[in-house]
Amino acid sequence: KFRVSKMVVPKMVVFDLDACCWMPEMYQISEGPPFEKTEDPNIILNNEGREIELLGIVLEAWRKLYEDETFRETKVGIASRCDQPDWARQLLQLYEVKPGISMWQIVENGYLAEIYQDDKQ
Repeated sequence: KFRVSKMVVPKMVVFDLDACCWMPEMYQISEGPPFEKTEDPNIILNNEGREIELLGIVLEAWRKLYEDETFRETKVGIASRCDQPDWARQLLQLYEVKPGISMWQIVENGYLAEIYQDDKQ
């Protein structure tokens, strides 16, 4: 039998953004900022009113990594390519894992975020 007596906690968890954390992908929206928060913490609107929505349990996963003592030493980062890196950075500053704490802050105000421009079409 194989038993794990102690959970192995990762030193770092890295997320991609387009189609991993949110939809639609940046190339699928024609307009960007100004972005606007909604009552739903999973949804931000672009300047046309189109929803950019966090997928599934993304918000819950980020919150757990931020709040759970188990992950106190775990860093959270981003490695992503998209058409509009500046839009992605703005969205990360607006999505809040909990009131007053944005995804951007969790990736150390961008220090742990590698977001590059690339056409994925």
